[in-house]
Amino acid sequence: MEEQKMKTFTKFFIVLFFVAIASSVTASITTDLPDNWEKIKKAINIKNPIDVSGDKIVKTLTEKDGFVVLEVLYMQWENGDWVNEMKMENTYDNNEFLIEIIIYIWVENTWVKAMKMEYTNSASGQPMESFWYLWNSQTEEWDLIGKDTYTYDGNGNLIELLSQTWLEEQWVNSHKLLFTYDGNGYMIELLELDWDFLNQVWENFDIHYYTYDNNLLMEELKQLWWQGAWENEYNTFWTYDGGGNATERLKLSWEGGAWENFLHNTYTYNADWQEIEDFVEEWENGAWVNHEIHYKTYDANGNMIEQLTQVWEAKGWVNEGKQIYSYGFVDISEYSLLNNSDFNLINYPNPFTSSTTISFDIYENCHVQVEIFDITGKSVKTLIDIDLMPDNYTYIWNGTNNNGNEVEGGIYFYRLSTDKYTETKRMTFVK
Repeated sequence: MEEQKMKTFTKFFIVLFFVAIASSVTASITTDLPDNWEKIKKAINIKNPIDVSGDKIVKTLTEKDGFVVLEVLYMQWENGDWVNEMKMENTYDNNEFLIEIIIYIWVENTWVKAMKMEYTNSASGQPMESFWYLWNSQTEEWDLIGKDTYTYDGNGNLIELLSQTWLEEQWVNSHKLLFTYDGNGYMIELLELDWDFLNQVWENFDIHYYTYDNNLLMEELKQLWWQGAWENEYNTFWTYDGGGNATERLKLSWEGGAWENFLHNTYTYNADWQEIEDFVEEWENGAWVNHEIHYKTYDANGNMIEQLTQVWEAKGWVNEGKQIYSYGFVDISEYSLLNNSDFNLINYPNPFTSSTTISFDIYENCHVQVEIFDITGKSVKTLIDIDLMPDNYTYIWNGTNNNGNEVEGGIYFYRLSTDKYTETKRMTFVK
């Protein structure tokens, strides 16, 4: 364990060293890396835009069933009350592709800009480049500090992620990730390399090996490069129920030439098989003891809206932090989720005061749903959910929800969905 701590310290020292170099070169930058930088990196999945799930390697979630994550608010528990810590605001293009993230930190009861990431994407929505900026409070401008470059294989799998730092008006290598997949598209190896600035070569840092059974992730072995050889660090195992839902995770650490218990997770689900609790124990003095617990809450659309974290102290569970998620649609007058959908979807009048007519064309026999959402992404009315034949159709919405109660005035979105295509537009209800 002491050697592992030394490795972590060594890498941390290297990072600080080059941050110091960058700071000396760009002395005008007055916004330093936030104290909660590690949490920020985890929040935006800083160096790895994919996640290893119990099913398959999946892209980081920013869009779900037409909803996008607009904001994530991070709060911490202090002196018996919740206080703001930081927030992340996401911006999307007309295709719901993430193009910008801005991080704010809470300073003296006000939100202060801290960092910004700008993304360029392929036609299918895969990130190709992301640029990183720090906020300069003196010039009130964003100062460029780094970029990530993404490379994919012919199957659309990410195979390389190169990170570079902007230093003395040029790009300098920092580190890169190399991904390897099996024939089914499952990631089986992740190698992280660090750039040796002095010798101008790539050096091993750590490596992850992934093992699957029936398309379920069963094991992740992590090793560190130390004194010219790979050395074990962690080994993680998953257990599943009959439906393929992860029920337990056991993490072992390499201590003195043998594996020892480290962390144990137990997962609980609701009736919709959404994870609502992640109970974590740690190994201490030969027994499992309470460590922390995460509670997750969802809205009616299945979007996670809050995650509460509590830690175990001598007197019991104590609040530590929580994350609050806000959802919505892309804020534009109209867009098509798939470019080849053409329903001639329109509503009139718009704006409207009492009722509006929604008109659209159907070109083949299919199942059609027209649903109305408020600005937060909450479903308020299912107008139709039926099979239709090719024809022009009109339906009237009288400004009421599914319970027959009139909704508040404001901006609403109406979404037409078939088996193949989806199209969404915006309307305004004036009261």
